[in-house]
Amino acid sequence: MFRLQRLEITGFKSFADYTELVFTGEGITAVVGPNGCGKCVSGDTLVTLADGRDVPIRELVESALQDSRAVETLDDGTLTRENPHDCEILSLNPATLRLEPRPVAAFVKRRATPYLLRVRTRSGREVKATPYHPLFTLEQGRLRALKAEELKVGVRLALPRRLPMTGGETKLPAFDVLKRFAGDDRVYVPFSASLRRWANEARPEFGTYAEWARIAGVSQTQFKGLRDGQSIGTAALTKLSEVTPQQPPLDGRFKSHGSAAALRLPTHFTSDLARFCGLLIAEGRSTNANQIRFVNSDRAINDEFERLASTLFDVKVHRQQYKPLAEDGLIYSRTLGVALDRLFNFSIGSRSADKEVPPQVFLAEAETQWAFLSGLFEGDAHICARPAADGKPVHAYIEYVSASRKLAKQVVALLLRRGVFAVLRAKEKYASNTVARRRRTYYSVYIYGTEQLRRVAECLSFVGDKRSGLEVLRRLAPASNPNHDLIPGATQLVKEAVTKAKVNLKANRNQCPKLAAYVEQRCEASRGGLLEVVDQIERLGAQPEQARTLLSRLSMLATSDVYWDEIVSIDQVPPPDDWVYDLSIAGTHNFVAGNIIVHNSNVADAIAWVLGEQRVKQLRGGDMQDVIFQGSRDRAPSGMAEVVLHMVRDESFPDEQDVDDIDSALEGIDEQSEAVEEKFAPETIGGVMASESDAAPINEEAVSQSITIDTASPVDEEAVLSGNVDAASSATKTRHKRHWRPRRLALEFAPGESVSVTRRLYRSGESEYLLNGRACRLRDIQDLFSGTGLAGAHYAIIEQGRIGQILSAKPMDRRTLVEEAAGITKFRVRQRAAESRLEAARANLHRISDIVSEIERQTGSLRRQAAKAKRYGQLRDELRESLRGVYVADERMLTELLGKLRTQLEETVEAERVVADEVGVSEDEARRATAEARAREEKLAVARESVAESALQRDRRERERAYQEAQSDSLARRVANVGDEMQRLRARLAEVETERAGLHETEAQVREASDAMARLLEAAEAAYAGRVAEVLDAEGMIEQARAGLLTHTAVAERLMEIGRQLEAALERLAAQSEGLEREGERAAAAHQAAEVEAEKLRAEINEARSRLDAHVAERDQSAQSVAAARAVVAVSAAEHARVRDEAARVRHRLDTLTELDAQHALYSQAVQRIFSVDAGGDEDAPKDFHSVGTLADMLQVEPQWE
Repeated sequence: MFRLQRLEITGFKSFADYTELVFTGEGITAVVGPNGCGKCVSGDTLVTLADGRDVPIRELVESALQDSRAVETLDDGTLTRENPHDCEILSLNPATLRLEPRPVAAFVKRRATPYLLRVRTRSGREVKATPYHPLFTLEQGRLRALKAEELKVGVRLALPRRLPMTGGETKLPAFDVLKRFAGDDRVYVPFSASLRRWANEARPEFGTYAEWARIAGVSQTQFKGLRDGQSIGTAALTKLSEVTPQQPPLDGRFKSHGSAAALRLPTHFTSDLARFCGLLIAEGRSTNANQIRFVNSDRAINDEFERLASTLFDVKVHRQQYKPLAEDGLIYSRTLGVALDRLFNFSIGSRSADKEVPPQVFLAEAETQWAFLSGLFEGDAHICARPAADGKPVHAYIEYVSASRKLAKQVVALLLRRGVFAVLRAKEKYASNTVARRRRTYYSVYIYGTEQLRRVAECLSFVGDKRSGLEVLRRLAPASNPNHDLIPGATQLVKEAVTKAKVNLKANRNQCPKLAAYVEQRCEASRGGLLEVVDQIERLGAQPEQARTLLSRLSMLATSDVYWDEIVSIDQVPPPDDWVYDLSIAGTHNFVAGNIIVHNSNVADAIAWVLGEQRVKQLRGGDMQDVIFQGSRDRAPSGMAEVVLHMVRDESFPDEQDVDDIDSALEGIDEQSEAVEEKFAPETIGGVMASESDAAPINEEAVSQSITIDTASPVDEEAVLSGNVDAASSATKTRHKRHWRPRRLALEFAPGESVSVTRRLYRSGESEYLLNGRACRLRDIQDLFSGTGLAGAHYAIIEQGRIGQILSAKPMDRRTLVEEAAGITKFRVRQRAAESRLEAARANLHRISDIVSEIERQTGSLRRQAAKAKRYGQLRDELRESLRGVYVADERMLTELLGKLRTQLEETVEAERVVADEVGVSEDEARRATAEARAREEKLAVARESVAESALQRDRRERERAYQEAQSDSLARRVANVGDEMQRLRARLAEVETERAGLHETEAQVREASDAMARLLEAAEAAYAGRVAEVLDAEGMIEQARAGLLTHTAVAERLMEIGRQLEAALERLAAQSEGLEREGERAAAAHQAAEVEAEKLRAEINEARSRLDAHVAERDQSAQSVAAARAVVAVSAAEHARVRDEAARVRHRLDTLTELDAQHALYSQAVQRIFSVDAGGDEDAPKDFHSVGTLADMLQVEPQWE
């Protein structure tokens, strides 16, 4: 026997680099570990967790790899053996066939294979896996793992018939709900004293509200609104609470922007809430217009929906009947629509194909899950309940139809959690409530079986007309369907149990027809049928204790958690992404994925391969080249696969003389066969050629072609001419393979001696075998390990599924195993080899006799053949000499012709050069002509532009002349007006001269009045600023109230625009009036006209405002506030205009008086001259003269004494 010591692997399958495995210990060596051939599933495959959730395996593995501290790198991916989230999944226990929670031992992520296999079953389940991924099936009552590529249509796979998990109370904490909302949802938390108290208590941690807001990244106005008793946005409150350890006190109330009513969300996912979600998914939708719409024709269902909405959310359902056969229930609440979207995945504006089950349903208890299914089925399910009558069987089922594939699959998974096995079908249908009747793919979930239907009917609760259908289902008599829920291969176990228990089947056939059918294997066994026949075998068997083990296994199969579903299709599909994923489950090595139980060592393959395994299928490949490392994204493929197995012989065996004698005899037979073949092969070939030459004359052309082909080969030409070429070249072709060769290696090893076996395979297809570093044959390797149990076809190497094959093997297969263990197999191998060699020797004797007789008959024809061949050689030599002379003559003639052609070529080249020069001159002339044409075109364009410019100037002069004539007329009229104005000004000047004396006396009064007006102006400006602040506040009130103006917004905006235009016109007229005042009485008259126009405009403004007030009066109190605010704005604008006009008038008068005072126009000419001297206007005045002022200016008296 040999004991394994060390295994060296390079470039074999997933072992890209040199890898060394050391085997320690005595006895049986077991190699156990994760497979490297990529037994994975696609990333979107749903994995059932122990807590009830269905999570994509991509999300599960990626999360574990991200949070794990130790991640191992593979050639084509990564894995981690940590379980950072303590993840448990459902796994099938092969010993009990029960599903139970198991922790995940490893999370694996690998590069995807070129294609995946999509396996679909009759119940609608499907899984996409790599070709090497195993799936469970049943053979002779035992589990067997088949690779996906080994599956065929009709094979039954293991599916979970139920998912044993118990949910619990599902809470909806207010703070978790708060974090679900985003900033653009515009959902707010209403103000409360406790919320303000929380903000005040948390503020000292940050010092100020501003610092708290800065750290949280929100605006400071949030705190101002909270202190003023306003609501706060959910997104802002979430950010504020995340930076403080204290959570805000929330009572579950939320509201939308601009809405006074608050919505209270439930704190637990109760049965009523689950039923509400079921009804809403079945018959409702959330629109973009902030509406929740529910449509149904059953009044009781509509009443139930209204009750649930009012009880759960305290909202009112507005019921309308837009169609004669249906009633619409409308809930106007943006907050509720956003909450349903964020909490239960009921998206706003979504289609029916986008619906899904709320995630809280899978975590809830059984009562809550049935409540959800009740609401869902009452809306969209069809109940067929036709009891047995008139000889017809019971026809009953429940069908739930949805346009959402995800929703249908989730309903199937939810029913599995409640122990109901449903069937999923895809059908082309159209909605019955549409006019177009456009066909689309809909997904139907069917529930069959009277037992399942009765249980479902007991658990569902309807309020509408469908209650009668449930009552019929509850009264169905128990019956089974023989075409469903079958257990493959169980009848063989029944037959064995009947035999061991010694049941007299003939005597009990009439009483037990099902038992007879199972024993005779006329049909497959069902779960109920197995339980029935187990009881019959217990009662009728003479020795039932002998079959106790089989009966226990049959009972386990009948009560297992497995449904054996038939495969209906297997398709190759491209991988959806670059990665596939796998989970390693300690102990059971399987998990539930896509509602299918999927099963989870290249080392064993390497050992079998180096020992001479030639069956590619046993190595799990399609070609022997597949064992070479195929490369990955970061690694190039290997060019060679090499495995070296180091062993030591730990015991010896005595020489087997009889075997050595057989070997010697076989070797002698082989040597005699080779001698005979070497002697008679040339004669045989020559005889064949002679017979062919006698049969037909030789074709010279054919012989020439044949000889030419042969001379291209490494055969000597003289041998060909002498007629020995065919014999020499054909000897190796007809020589037979030797059946035995003398050993060149010492295959006998002493105890304790080391042995190393090496096998190499190159991509070119060449392979090598080495024994202790020396080249050897595959036969030498097989002979070395024959009888030791290490040969490739023996059971010392146990691959995946091999143990199950051994246990379920037939008697003849078991005998082969026993013979191998006893060491008899090697003698049988040698016996078969000896028999085959003796048979070959007999065939050689018959063949030699035939050859000898044939040669004797063909001797004369062979001589004639040789003479013809010699004559052919002589003719060929003469032909060669003649051809040589012909070739010399042709060479001379071709040389002369070549000289002539060269001379003609030189002449042609010279002529071409001359023509090229002429062409160049022509091209230069053409270019010059083109340039001249372009210049003329440019001059023409300039002339056209000058003409156009002249025309333009002429038009411009005509317009200027007309304008100057109009200006001349205007100036003439202006001159006349100016003359009249001068006459009026002279009269006014005379009046001013008379009033000048009085003005001096009133100067002080005017100055004092000016100061008073200045103070009045400042007060007016202050009042104006206050009014502006009031206007701003009023505008804020307008902005708040504007949200309520829905129908009259356009009219109000139009009227306000007219008001703004009139106010702008008023301002322009006021500005014009200020300019007209500086021009005297004419300006005053124009100002009076402007005032009249302003009054008209004010009247129009008042009329417009009255119309606006009439519209606003139709609205509620908010519209009245808008009218009042606008009235305040109008008064403020009028007061502002009056103050501005008065200020302009006073300022203008002050400027006039200041100018008069600067010119001293109120004094006599002598006084004005004195002041002009002080200003430097008189050159004869002394330089040091300065005037102080008049005496009146220096006197200060009370106004009443002036």
